Amino acid sequence: MMERTAGSTLNRRLRLPFVGITLSLVATVGLALVATARLSDLLHTTTAKTLPEMHYTLRISEQGGLLAASLPVLVASQDHSTLEQQWANIQASVRDIGNYLERLEQNEIAGSARSIIATDVHDYTQILGELRQATAERLDLDAELSEQLSQVRAIHANLSDAIGPVMYGVSSLSRLLARREARRLSGEIQDRFALARTIRQALETVRDRLIADADEAAVRAALAQLAEIVTETETRELALPQLILQAAADAQPLTAVQRQALLTASQDAIADNLSAWRRFLNSKLEGLRSAIPELLDDSLADMAQAFDLKAEGNLLLALLITATKADQLSLLANLNDRANRTLASFRQAAKGFAETDLAQRNPVLANTIVELDGRLSSTLEPSQGIFGLRRRQLGLAERIDHELTAARDLANRLTERIGTIIGQIERNTEDTRARVLQERNLTFGFLFVVCLVGLGLSFLIALVARRALRRDELALIRARDEAEQANRIIEAVAYAARHLLGAAHWEEALGAVLARLGEATGSIGVEVLQQSQQALDDPLERCFCWQRSCTPGADTDQHQHQEPITQGQDQCLDLSPWLPQLMSAHPALGAIEEVPQPGRARLAAEGIRSLLMVPIFVNRAWWGVICFFDREPRDEWPKRFEEALIGAADTLGSAIAQEGAERQLRQAAAVFEDTKEAVIIADAKLRILAVNRAFSAITGYRAAEIVGRTPEPLISEEQLSTFFRRVWRQLQGKGQWQGEVVARRKDGSRLPGWLSISRIENGPGKTIQYVAILSDITAIKQSEQQLAFLAQHDSLTSLPNRLLLNDRLHQAIARRQRSGQQLAVLFLDLDRFKNINDSLGHEIGDLLLKQVAQRLVRRLRETDTVARLGGDEFILLIEEVACVNEVVSIAQQLLVALQQPHRIAGRQLFISASIGISLCPQHGDNGEALIRNADAAMYEAKASGKNTFRFYTASMTEAAIARLALENDLRGALEHGELELFYQPQCDASSGRIIAFEALLRWRQGDTGNLVPPDRFLPAAKDAGLMIPIGTWVLEQACRDCRAWRNAGFDEIRVAVNVASVQLEQGDMLSVVREALAAAELPGSAVEMELTESSVMQRLDEIREIFFDLRKLGVTLAIDDFGTGYSSLSYLKRLPFSIVKIDRSFVGDIPMDTNDMAIAHAIVLLAHRLQMTVVAEGVETPEQLEFLRGVECETIQGYLFSPAVPSSAVLPLLRGDGYNFRAEQG
Repeated sequence: MMERTAGSTLNRRLRLPFVGITLSLVATVGLALVATARLSDLLHTTTAKTLPEMHYTLRISEQGGLLAASLPVLVASQDHSTLEQQWANIQASVRDIGNYLERLEQNEIAGSARSIIATDVHDYTQILGELRQATAERLDLDAELSEQLSQVRAIHANLSDAIGPVMYGVSSLSRLLARREARRLSGEIQDRFALARTIRQALETVRDRLIADADEAAVRAALAQLAEIVTETETRELALPQLILQAAADAQPLTAVQRQALLTASQDAIADNLSAWRRFLNSKLEGLRSAIPELLDDSLADMAQAFDLKAEGNLLLALLITATKADQLSLLANLNDRANRTLASFRQAAKGFAETDLAQRNPVLANTIVELDGRLSSTLEPSQGIFGLRRRQLGLAERIDHELTAARDLANRLTERIGTIIGQIERNTEDTRARVLQERNLTFGFLFVVCLVGLGLSFLIALVARRALRRDELALIRARDEAEQANRIIEAVAYAARHLLGAAHWEEALGAVLARLGEATGSIGVEVLQQSQQALDDPLERCFCWQRSCTPGADTDQHQHQEPITQGQDQCLDLSPWLPQLMSAHPALGAIEEVPQPGRARLAAEGIRSLLMVPIFVNRAWWGVICFFDREPRDEWPKRFEEALIGAADTLGSAIAQEGAERQLRQAAAVFEDTKEAVIIADAKLRILAVNRAFSAITGYRAAEIVGRTPEPLISEEQLSTFFRRVWRQLQGKGQWQGEVVARRKDGSRLPGWLSISRIENGPGKTIQYVAILSDITAIKQSEQQLAFLAQHDSLTSLPNRLLLNDRLHQAIARRQRSGQQLAVLFLDLDRFKNINDSLGHEIGDLLLKQVAQRLVRRLRETDTVARLGGDEFILLIEEVACVNEVVSIAQQLLVALQQPHRIAGRQLFISASIGISLCPQHGDNGEALIRNADAAMYEAKASGKNTFRFYTASMTEAAIARLALENDLRGALEHGELELFYQPQCDASSGRIIAFEALLRWRQGDTGNLVPPDRFLPAAKDAGLMIPIGTWVLEQACRDCRAWRNAGFDEIRVAVNVASVQLEQGDMLSVVREALAAAELPGSAVEMELTESSVMQRLDEIREIFFDLRKLGVTLAIDDFGTGYSSLSYLKRLPFSIVKIDRSFVGDIPMDTNDMAIAHAIVLLAHRLQMTVVAEGVETPEQLEFLRGVECETIQGYLFSPAVPSSAVLPLLRGDGYNFRAEQG
């Protein structure tokens, strides 16, 4: 009743002011509508007049641009179809311009310019038509000129086809005659060389037997052989002294004087025979040089005539092609004159060719050239020839350029006229725009006045309404509003309970709940604050961070999500002033002034004056607060508001606790299902209640097949009787058991596993469930078995290793002692396996070893053993041997099997083996002795040529002992200074001056004082691993000796040292050289290092940097024994060699063997092309020196100059004391 009275009083007091305000507002709005109507009319008039002018003018401008753009396209047309298409497009554009001009006929702006634009367009179209006609003529001329040029090219092709066979025939005939003459002379030279070699061999046999003081029968046999040659050949060709011929015919015994005379005569005959052979060879070569030019003179004359004819034809073709590209009439006239002169020269050349013998014998060829002359004349015809057509083209091009200039001028004029029209339209448009802006401002003024009046009237209404209400009426309204707000808060709390407890995740519903609570309480913001990590760690720190926040009126689906914020940032909020009240589960109301910094500054910046904090408890633990922010300061909140908000906080706490419990349940279920171990849950009576997926994967049982049963199907039979008692006893005592078990899968297979069982109680002594975890340890067991296998087997071939072999050999010997039968041990080593390993790589080598192992296993019985000791060594144990022939048969089968091709990685490899055999008990009664003796027999097989087998003998042990003694003595030789260096000089081939010495290693045994040959002790040094220390000693000693020579005044002498491949593989080769040079105070240029081809190629990529570092030191690098190793030329350009040494095998038979002469000459030429010098080894005769000088070999080394001498003899050799340079005798 009170509310209805207050409302009627308010209506009565406000009725009259409302009527006056409404009339004033209607009048103001009417004025604004009138101004808006005027503005609309102006815009309509302007649009109807200006836009058509602008539209048609722009369309005319567009078509005019198309006409201008079509001009170069029309002129550049390459065929008539394209030309006509462009002309059609031009006509379409002209029609469109005419249509747009007719539509502008009534327009006051464009009407005056219409006739002028139409005239310009008509003129422009006429010029385009003329250009179309000129372009069509140009296309016709281009086609005709192209046809003429094609005819010229065809004429030139016919000329080449006619002349080419002539030149080829003449050249082929010349080569044929030259080859025929060369073959005839080559046969004659070869016959004579064979005769000279036979004579030399017979004479050398006589000389060698006389030198060796052979018996009478041997000398007579050699003389008889020489007499037989005399019988078959004319004596004058043999150039033999009569003394030798008489001795061959005489049957009387030879005296000492006769022997000496025969020796001297035979040596002279060898030298005379060699000189006769050189004279014969020079005479034949000189005859060949004079015969061949006579054969070629006539042919070359015919070829010259044919070449002149073809050259004139080529020049004429080039002139005609150049004429088609000429762009000036003067240049074209010069080319025409030159072409006429060239045609005359062509006719003169054709006339000369017709007079040759070849042309007269071939009338068809002569007629072809006459026909070509006539066709070339037609292409030079003044009017229709190539030059006449090109003149017409140039004139037409000048006409097209003139018309293009006129067309461009008209296009520019048309564009200027259209631009003038567009400018006039733009000026009119700008005037209209100014009028529209003026009307718009006037309209906006009226609207602004309406707004001001509306605001004033609204303020007046509010003022009147406030004065009209009494105090009791305001209190009544506030009470009603508070009741309505309380109802809204209760509805929001109920909404929160439904959504928070019903959502899958409470965070997903929190934004909508906070928005609903903020709207119900009238707060400007609602935030949920959770204790920070610092506050949880230290109760004295109470800093809270945002969890979710929402502002009333915001979109609840787009509420703000914020990450937790660490303490110390401005966003943290310290609630320590209200902690006691909040922790006691009571809401707290605070003012902005009570909030500690920096939170206070953040709240003040957002205009917040007070906040209400409602505590949140999760599982009876204080979790955080809900904060309600207000722009107005408050002293208190209604009690029923706080109680309702406490209910909302409790609901949020329950939702958080509920989600935590559900999360833990889900995690437990995920662990149960996703763990890799089998999990079994059973009740107190051991009936299985549940299993996970891993259980089914490991055992093969599905859950439906095992649930409800006891675990007995999972226990293997060997553990079934004792397993339950043992496990049950420990479970009852300790509550858990774990250990290794052998379970059983569904398919009956064994399952090694590790089992852990725990008892779960619900009070003391009340067992409710058992939980078992079974881990599959099959992989672990397999790894253990694999490790046990690898301990006794070779990892590459899976054959038994030395450990297992010794065990089996021990057992086999024990069995042999009981049975009385023999057993055999075969030591097998692959031949040249290192070459395959080094050249093709270890991967190929490993694959080859696997195939060898497989073939060996297939050839033996299952009771026999094949073992691999390492590398390429295998041991075969053969038991129950009845006789030795059985072992021989097995060895032969193994050798044949290994000789078969091995197909590896697309390669076909061949390999053989050497086998040593020892028998038990003949060669030993224990495993160590049998293997050692078989090893010695294998070395004997290697020494016998490989690819064979040998049985052990006592002499092999003696040889092995001798080899071991040699190695031991060699170690002592290095320590006791028994090694020494000999030096062989290297001389300049032209002057005979000594320029260097090669250091050659010698070993003088201390007990005997004898020199051991290098070919005997160097292999032993390599096997004993002494090559690196010996090589270091050689380098250091050679540097010391060279220092002594230089101190004696020979400053330019160089010393050459041989380097073994194993020295290159050591990592400190460079430092060894540096130290040796520094110790002797020598520059790097004083040392030359010689390497063989094989040592370089084996480690080319690895040692390449070492070579370049040595070269930087100044050391000279030489390639030794060139041509006898790999003979791969790639390393010569990849490595910094300066010297190439010709091996003595290519020098010894010079000049008798022409092949050796050719090889030596080729090596010298190759070295010189690569900027290298050449050293020839093994030079022993003046003839060899003469030949090497002739091919420009720079350096000579050999017995002709000096053998290798000890270091004490070097200085006398350098000074010339007692030295005879026999090279000068040649």
